[in-house]
Amino acid sequence: PDTRQTYVGVYGSVKPSLTDRETALLRLWSQYMGGGMSSLLFQEIREFRAMAYSTAGRDIIPNRARHSDHPAGYIAYLGTQGDKTMQALSVLDSLMVNMPLVEQNVASAKQEILNDINNTYPTFRLLPDVVASYRSAGYTQVPQTVTASVVPTLTARDMYDFYQHEIQPKPRAYFIIGNKRQLDMQRLASYGRVVELKKDDIMR
Repeated sequence: PDTRQTYVGVYGSVKPSLTDRETALLRLWSQYMGGGMSSLLFQEIREFRAMAYSTAGRDIIPNRARHSDHPAGYIAYLGTQGDKTMQALSVLDSLMVNMPLVEQNVASAKQEILNDINNTYPTFRLLPDVVASYRSAGYTQVPQTVTASVVPTLTARDMYDFYQHEIQPKPRAYFIIGNKRQLDMQRLASYGRVVELKKDDIMR
């Protein structure tokens, strides 16, 4: 209750049984939205408006070897000053509802995905453990192999079409962690049903 900063975020689910191409599109969209310094969250909320200390976002992909029929998802969030919470939420919502398409940022997101895959390749000492963990999870090849081959073939239009069909029209949940006294509860209710949780409801 006495915190001076607030976390504001959004998460949602995506249809189950994604194809390899759709999985790569979700990865690309989540990177474009909140994955790095060229992401919309970083530029629109932190860089252009100085409303956030930090931004982040990522896709949530289930184990495709054993649970390919489970829904995928995404999460994106930012840390902001308490008195800027409602403004930051408003910008976040506008990006989710009417996401701008900046082709240069899409190209950067594609490169960041490929860089991440290359940079996380295990060293020779770690390789046996990594291979064993994938095998025990049911995989016959590293999932990033497919992503690395598909992502370069995707265009900005491909990503935007995926957003329009799988992200934009679907329900989403916003979450706020911070001081309730800093919030406009009436305005907050305009985004949907408000559910209040205490720390004891989450951490026991």
